[in-house]
Amino acid sequence: MDRSRFDLLIAQLDLLIAQFPALDRSITSFDRSIALYSLYRVTHTLPTGNTRQVDALITGKML
Repeated sequence: MDRSRFDLLIAQLDLLIAQFPALDRSITSFDRSIALYSLYRVTHTLPTGNTRQVDALITGKML
């Protein structure tokens, strides 16, 4: 994965976390790492690259 793709994934994760203020205050760096790994994994697993499916999966895992 190139650096720009990785930076984009981090930005998407931060935007997603920001949608849930209580989660943003309580999330640990470990949680963030797990979520980032999950986002990376799903993005590279889904043949369509559908971001709605990715967001739904990560949101479900993080709540």
